[in-house]
Amino acid sequence: MKELTVNNYLAPIIRDLRMDKASFAKAIGVDRTIVYSYLNNKSQMKKTTFDALLTLMENKGLSLDSYIFPPHEEGVFYHGSKAGLVGTITTHASKRSNDFGDGFYLGETLRQAALYVSREPHPVIYRFRIDERRMKTLRFDLGKQNLIDWVFYIAANRENPIFKNNVILYDKYHNLGKGQDVVIGPIADNNVAVAMSDFFANVIDIDTLIAAINGVRLGNQHCIKNEIIANSLSYEEEMTIDDNLKSYLSNLKSNEYDQAKKSLSSLKEKVQDPTRLFKNLVKNHE
Repeated sequence: MKELTVNNYLAPIIRDLRMDKASFAKAIGVDRTIVYSYLNNKSQMKKTTFDALLTLMENKGLSLDSYIFPPHEEGVFYHGSKAGLVGTITTHASKRSNDFGDGFYLGETLRQAALYVSREPHPVIYRFRIDERRMKTLRFDLGKQNLIDWVFYIAANRENPIFKNNVILYDKYHNLGKGQDVVIGPIADNNVAVAMSDFFANVIDIDTLIAAINGVRLGNQHCIKNEIIANSLSYEEEMTIDDNLKSYLSNLKSNEYDQAKKSLSSLKEKVQDPTRLFKNLVKNHE
């Protein structure tokens, strides 16, 4: 099992810092022999050393993200598990109240999966290669007409009380993903939880919600709904995360959440359009 650790990326980091190993060792406060042990993955950095590395990189204009997180690759997906997958993959292990209901959830990037499980004691990340081209797909796009469908679909799956009061509309969207092999759409996780809550509480309109979500660029999630397809999935790689990176990712998640709250606070200062509030969108679709 591969471990996500800064050691794996230390050689290109030292190269991009334009340092030799002796000057690099001095900059992070260790002996040069210790740097060689890092490079050969024979020892892990202490937290103080790791923090010194982050400071050094920041001062040189380098971001750790660009080393540990590869860009999105077509057909490659990641699943973050809180304690590891056991047995056959199924669509029934997730909560029914998740954004897209029950299903097997995948992210498009390693970063999505790593951030999701960064605060778990024993997280495991799985890499899959899946061809979705022949799957029956329900896709939501923030820039398309089906945006309201995405909002209503999440409202139905989250059992929003305002939405549930409209039985016809609730039943329609509660069953929207049935018969689909995969549902694809923007993530509405903790980074935009406040915005989603404010929207469902009619504090902000849908345009403010869109602006808030676009501001944090969470990417898409893919929810496999077909049990036969889920049962047939097998991962090509599994990864654990070392403690230094878990701490780094946890802080990164907190910072992004704080930025999202600040952005939402600014967006809420503009006048909200009453006709674009959640309760009125629901009425207009009756």
